[in-house]
Amino acid sequence: MTKNNILRPQAGAQETFMNIPPEIPLVFYGGAAGGGKSFALLLYILRFVDCENWYGVCFRKTLKQLSRSLWKESKAMFRPLLIHQTGKNKGKYKGKAKIIDSQGNYKIVFPSGATVEFSYLTSEKDAIENWQGAQLSAAFFDEFTHFDEGSYNYIRTRMRSNSKYPSFIRCSMNPDPNHFVKNKYLEPFIIQDETNPKYGVLDKTLNGKIRYYVFDRGDIHTSWSKEDLLDRFPNSKARMYTAVSSNLTDNPLMLANNEDYADDLQANDPANAAMLLDGNWNYQKASNGIWERTTINEITLSEVPEGLKLCRGWDKACVEKSKESSYDPDYTASTQLGKDANRNYYVFGNYITDEEGRQLSRFRKKVGARNQLILDQANLDGTDTVIVLPQDPAQAGKIELEQHAKELQEEGFIVKKDPMAYNKGKIKKFEPFCAACHNGNVFFVVDSFDRKVLDYLYLELENFDGDKNNGYKDDLLDSCASAFNYISRERISKPINIPQIDAPTLLATHRSRVS
Repeated sequence: MTKNNILRPQAGAQETFMNIPPEIPLVFYGGAAGGGKSFALLLYILRFVDCENWYGVCFRKTLKQLSRSLWKESKAMFRPLLIHQTGKNKGKYKGKAKIIDSQGNYKIVFPSGATVEFSYLTSEKDAIENWQGAQLSAAFFDEFTHFDEGSYNYIRTRMRSNSKYPSFIRCSMNPDPNHFVKNKYLEPFIIQDETNPKYGVLDKTLNGKIRYYVFDRGDIHTSWSKEDLLDRFPNSKARMYTAVSSNLTDNPLMLANNEDYADDLQANDPANAAMLLDGNWNYQKASNGIWERTTINEITLSEVPEGLKLCRGWDKACVEKSKESSYDPDYTASTQLGKDANRNYYVFGNYITDEEGRQLSRFRKKVGARNQLILDQANLDGTDTVIVLPQDPAQAGKIELEQHAKELQEEGFIVKKDPMAYNKGKIKKFEPFCAACHNGNVFFVVDSFDRKVLDYLYLELENFDGDKNNGYKDDLLDSCASAFNYISRERISKPINIPQIDAPTLLATHRSRVS
């Protein structure tokens, strides 16, 4: 912190973070609460304020969060560096220095002219409207797990400037097991050994270790080996990133002034305490929405009864991810459902795979390539699986449904329209499936899924609250709802066992009497 008016990092995580050069364009910093993350972000800024062309931005999710925390801390930290402390100019700004603090317009200009702005970033819409055309030397995301992926990806496209330093992004964060940063970037840094007491926590032995990532067709692939990525994706650029774990023990000065802070964190519910106190990325918070994974049953293929009636529901999209745009389009997605005579339901994956063997539970393709993949999936499922397609609104949606259904029917498949009217809200379409899960009538067949696919499906289902999906898409959810709304209406007759009767018939009795 500060000693004799000198700003410095504390030994440990803060020092490791501060020593990472800007040539590493992406760094994730944090873990548990109270690790001194916000202070470290602000301190990092001071490495670059000698360059007049340097322009950084610090983001928080909302303006209120920004006003109450980061902006307040930044003024306290930076003001003494901007003003003459002695001499005839005492109290006056040095050089080009100034603080702009007016109705949410928050900026600090350093004596060289280097500038750091403080801004909120509520959604991808805010990012596009407020930052289109911007040229940024640095972006700092405080509480990164509060931001959605679309907002982050758009700001990432703004990282260019005339500064003598390379542009970079730095993110502080507390754990959120449902946030995209865990699955897409942090998994390799997290302790995976379930016998380790630190299971689910960022591994401190990996602090600052360089990992590489590439973007390919809208997906992120990472590896400890740059050569491995370039072998698999020769047309992509491998970029560096790393993570630094911090917790309460990395911030002894704060603990000295707040002796009860650890106890206050421990007083949370177990999941929140594990995330905030231990920095555990695996503890699940309570469900955000109307579906809870605790209500369902998991079984294996060997436990599935015979004689199921099967269907596969689809949710269709027709836009591919563009490398030049931050726009995050919807996916085409599907779910296979089965129903037995006792009105129990079975959720299957059984997906086709791509060239790397990954299940294609969802994909982004234009119409022609999309329809071919739907046909490929139908061929894998077989003709006993009914294909359930959605109908988009208006006449164009009806025509598209009829044309696509005809193409599949000509290949020998049965095609049905989602029976739920397209003008019904998502929550109305999803509620019947949720009710069946709650009643214990839904079984997820785990070995028909890749585990990552199944885990993502669970996250998508439980984060839907009827309005938004808390950073997740809802394409698999929609396909699941369509499949359920069709197959729940289908009748399945129970087999009837006809008893063998040894008693004589009336005719036989009559004949015996007259003979």
